[in-house]
Amino acid sequence: MHKDYSFLQDELALIEIRKHKWLESQKQRCEIGFATAAVDWIKKYGDEFKNFRLASRNPGKWFEEKRLYRRFSYKVPINLALAGSTVTGYTTDFNLIGMSCTLSQEFNEDQSTDITIDFRNFLQNPVSILRFRSRVARAVKSVDSSEYKVFIPFSETIRNYLRTHLQ
Repeated sequence: MHKDYSFLQDELALIEIRKHKWLESQKQRCEIGFATAAVDWIKKYGDEFKNFRLASRNPGKWFEEKRLYRRFSYKVPINLALAGSTVTGYTTDFNLIGMSCTLSQEFNEDQSTDITIDFRNFLQNPVSILRFRSRVARAVKSVDSSEYKVFIPFSETIRNYLRTHLQ
């Protein structure tokens, strides 16, 4: 992945490209299109972003996100299904980019998983069990325990759900 880094498969890069598209469209006073924005953003910021993302995967250091979005420090039950087995744990916090959780089982980065989050004790909404598919963006073993700190990004659909239900 280091050599053939794909910005279009990195959710955080896609967010930055969409922002760049909007800003450039505003400057030019016309829609520039996603492909044009992606090529321009990769030329201008791609190397710096790639170095930043690859550095964040350093196993000796837990990557802390900049707090651009409000965080929700909920300890919510979570299940991750992987290869026929289910790992149960609790989330540590949410924001609109994704969620952090602590699990007892190791997960590889970029590993796809089915996720179930139980919000029944936190949300006043009939739809309080959230199921979706995502990937493990970061997984780092805790220095002081046998647990793993895992970060899972949200899709735009999940972000919209959280925007309307977590207030």
